Amino acid sequence: MQAFTMKRLALTLGLICLSASATGDEAPAAYKTAWGPHGVHVIENHVLPAEPGQRNLRARIAYPDAEGPFPLVVYSHG
Repeated sequence: MQAFTMKRLALTLGLICLSASATGDEAPAAYKTAWGPHGVHVIENHVLPAEPGQRNLRARIAYPDAEGPFPLVVYSHG
């Protein structure tokens, strides 16, 4: 009897999940992307020297064409 109840519960939950995902409605966009008010300057392949025996840090620096100061975002992977 308990096995039948568990199968019935699993089938019911599966059908609920399937029907909820089959609505086809797309979620609204959180925001619309647009170009900002400033141009962008880019410094490609900037090298920050490291201590002897260590690897130098290569960087790409992008900053707005406007008066500063600007916040700094550092993205590093690997």
